Amino acid sequence: MELKRLLKERKAALVKRWLEVTLESYPPETARFFNSQRDQFANPVGHTLSQGLETIVDGLLNDKDVHAIISSLDTLVKVRAVQDQKPSQSLAFVLDLKGVVRNELGPGMAARFADELSELETAIDALALFLFDAYMKCRESIYDLKVKEFKRMTNRLLKLAKITCEIPDRDLEDISIDTTK
Repeated sequence: MELKRLLKERKAALVKRWLEVTLESYPPETARFFNSQRDQFANPVGHTLSQGLETIVDGLLNDKDVHAIISSLDTLVKVRAVQDQKPSQSLAFVLDLKGVVRNELGPGMAARFADELSELETAIDALALFLFDAYMKCRESIYDLKVKEFKRMTNRLLKLAKITCEIPDRDLEDISIDTTK
């Protein structure tokens, strides 16, 4: 594929521009920090974004299976899932890649490679759908954790207020219920 060879040559510029577009979804100060600090320990979110975007581009340009790409993006999906954004905002960055590729190519090259570009965009759409599923699983886990924590806190408060009592399990075995009435 001629298009993928051309995009591989421009991979660094593609990833850099895609990261810039992705960071536009954050407040300006946060975006500057994520983009300027490259140390994975001082800036784990920025590092994860940068590495994740590069992984996606590598996977798409090297014809990797969508499942293989997603399995290596587990951390990226988790980072986006815990942020206070709507799902559409959290995952829009995947679809932004299509515009970044088109801008990198320019109108003349995009027209020249229309069929190959269409295939690449279809792969990006498929990746977005799979990432959405992974994102939703993360969000479900977060909500489950919040519910469990709420129940634990409520139970603790009721115990402190002495509003609740515990029935030991052994006492439950001795209770008989008359169902003949």
